[in-house]
Amino acid sequence: MEEKDIKTVKTTRGELRYYRDWGNYDGGVVMLNAQTIDRYKAIKNEHPDADKCGVFFAFSREQFAEGYKRLVELGHIKDGDKICRTYCILQILRR
Repeated sequence: MEEKDIKTVKTTRGELRYYRDWGNYDGGVVMLNAQTIDRYKAIKNEHPDADKCGVFFAFSREQFAEGYKRLVELGHIKDGDKICRTYCILQILRR
């Protein structure tokens, strides 16, 4: 078995021990005493349900109509109510 080059780094919660795994994870970091991973998973699982909050994402007029209809079905709005649209532009730079 290959010897692992275990390194340490000081954190606000003590010391993190880790190594780079080139054999199984193409150089991915393997944390040996991770203390925040469980918290990150808990935060991800707490993410609010869009239907519960009454929001949706649409990238076309058809998707907007479907999302609007879904909000009416869920009782968040009444048919004919005006809702707010926010536009966002994604820019990708090529070099």
